[in-house]
Amino acid sequence: MVYEARSLHTLRFIGNFRCRTYRDLTYDVIVVGGGHAGTESAAAAARNGSRMTAATLISFPDLLLVAACYARVNKFERRRVEGRASSCVNFISHLWMGYRECFSVAGFVLQSHFRSESEMSCNPSFGGIGKGHLIREIDALDGLCGRICDISGINYKVLNKRKGPAVWGLRAQMDRNLYRTNMQKEILKTPNLSLLQGSVADLILSPGMNQQVVSGVQLDNGNVIKGRSVVLTTGTFLRGKIYIGNTVVYGGRINEVASIGLAKTIEDLKFTIGRLKTGTPPRLDGKTIDYKKLGVQHGDEKPIPFSFLNRNVNIKPEDQLPCFLTSTNPLTHSIVVKNLHSSQHVKEEVRGPRYCPSIESKVIRFKGRNHQIFLEPEGFNSSVIYPNGISCTLPEQIQISMVRSIRGLEDVEIIQPGYGVEYDYIDPRQLKSSLETRKVSRLFFAGQINGTTGYEEAAAQGIVAGINSSLIVKGMPPLILDRADGYIGVLIDDLTTRGTTEPYRMFTSRAEFRLRLRPDNADLRLTEKGFKLGLVSEHRFKNMSIFKANFDKAINTLKELKLSESGWKERCNLSTVRHSGEFKSGLEMLVNSRISLSDISKGFPVELSNIMEDDYLCSRVEIEGNYINAIERQNKDVSELRRLEYLELPDNLDYKRLDFLDAEEKEKLCTVSPQTLGSASRIDGISASSLVQLLKFVKKYRQIHP
Repeated sequence: MVYEARSLHTLRFIGNFRCRTYRDLTYDVIVVGGGHAGTESAAAAARNGSRMTAATLISFPDLLLVAACYARVNKFERRRVEGRASSCVNFISHLWMGYRECFSVAGFVLQSHFRSESEMSCNPSFGGIGKGHLIREIDALDGLCGRICDISGINYKVLNKRKGPAVWGLRAQMDRNLYRTNMQKEILKTPNLSLLQGSVADLILSPGMNQQVVSGVQLDNGNVIKGRSVVLTTGTFLRGKIYIGNTVVYGGRINEVASIGLAKTIEDLKFTIGRLKTGTPPRLDGKTIDYKKLGVQHGDEKPIPFSFLNRNVNIKPEDQLPCFLTSTNPLTHSIVVKNLHSSQHVKEEVRGPRYCPSIESKVIRFKGRNHQIFLEPEGFNSSVIYPNGISCTLPEQIQISMVRSIRGLEDVEIIQPGYGVEYDYIDPRQLKSSLETRKVSRLFFAGQINGTTGYEEAAAQGIVAGINSSLIVKGMPPLILDRADGYIGVLIDDLTTRGTTEPYRMFTSRAEFRLRLRPDNADLRLTEKGFKLGLVSEHRFKNMSIFKANFDKAINTLKELKLSESGWKERCNLSTVRHSGEFKSGLEMLVNSRISLSDISKGFPVELSNIMEDDYLCSRVEIEGNYINAIERQNKDVSELRRLEYLELPDNLDYKRLDFLDAEEKEKLCTVSPQTLGSASRIDGISASSLVQLLKFVKKYRQIHP
């Protein structure tokens, strides 16, 4: 097939080719959106579907596209390529050959539009405090972004290192182009994954037993793609508006059109919709920056990879690019304040991200305070600098004046002005814990459409929606991660029970069991769960199983080494240990952060030799020992949580008829429709006494309706 562009987001088929098209197929999963949520969602569904030869399709809401997995055009050999890497690459190259030899624009359209897939729309970095945990958990479920970060980074750094390992934040600067290229290669070589670039205008619905069921999507050119489930990952494109000064244009990202028809469809389905906003800073020409005036921030000497499959990242420590540090000043603030009237985005009452505010918001909220600006390079072969900390929507000329008031940027040139985006999102309390909507069966939402901000939060939702959209087609129960399973569980539970009125960002403080939910043990918590559902490859599961066997053996060895504290002090020459007759195991001795596994091994060199030979194993065991007592206490809390969590509430429970609830509680329970008593307990405004009465009612209800 070859395509001819008719507009930015519409294509038509040309050529007399007899190969099958996507219109002849019914896909198991259709994923709308090619961002971080969309790529993780499509890849997850494809990995699960690979065991049943299911087809997954990923479509982009902003342009019309690619597609594929079918093959060489008429004058070349015809074959179906089923989404495998070499075949897809050949497919693209053959289309380009077709462009050169026969047709006018086909190859160009395919390549130029595909470039926006996996785009890092804002900052060129992944991870951070709380966010790094999400990437580790995505990787433990065999997701993509962790592995891609390990081969695309230019600067790796662990944040929060002054605190314990439970709250360390793995973070890395990416080469923007390299990340996009590597992710696209990964997507293209994923079996069962077809690609179609298109503008989705509507959902196709069919009547179900109790509610409507989604059965496909309609493109704005009228073509229908049939599917058994649909995942919407539309990012900021739903009725998106871009603001630069008082200029307002429709768009979800600079130079890319908004999705209007799909937003109208969601509204017509009576979903509760709100508006949120976000922004991005101007991009600077690094060649015009005076780096001598700036502070320098180097990467870690020993970069820690995101993926459990890797022991090292793809770059030598000495080859990392530095970031630079400067700050705003009173002159900067005065320029912003004098021109607030010229920013329409600031005047809007729509809520923006609290923890990543614009420079306009900072100046208004924190008067008299200078604000740090991190100058982050966008790649090895790029001179573009991302000034993290001055997101703004002022007119371009004002942005130039503002930026040039900053130390080191006096003569800087702006490559692209900063801008704001305002967009639709749906109240996530209308979703189940599987991210399936309550109103339409087999329709899933993931990413910024649910009110979140950040690549990591989007990717985390994407992988859950992807696997569950595949499982529902198979008739299997969904993957539900609770608050004790991981930060992904915390994220989804917060959204589906509490909702959000501002862009939601993950922090370690949101997790009650953060000593258990550490970035170092995400594989032990989640990989086996994913493998049982067909989400995790045998290669990853085998690697995890081998490590787990060695890890468990090391833990048991340390538990079996028992001495009095005086005995440990003398045998291992531990000056920080007091004289005491209390007996402790080797693992318990590690609770003292001043004692390392290396210290203990001096007293037991033979018994611990296998552990000490493996630096990675040694590090993991040491961290586990640091938290062993706290983990045992938290395990009791987890048991109590799960006792409530697994007490399911009836789907058809009419809270308005429960006299022990007050009017506000009835309204909130009807809005959220919690699936378990645990979820009900986390809804703001539900009293403890009402929960007790609800527990009694449900137990009695179960006796009458077993």
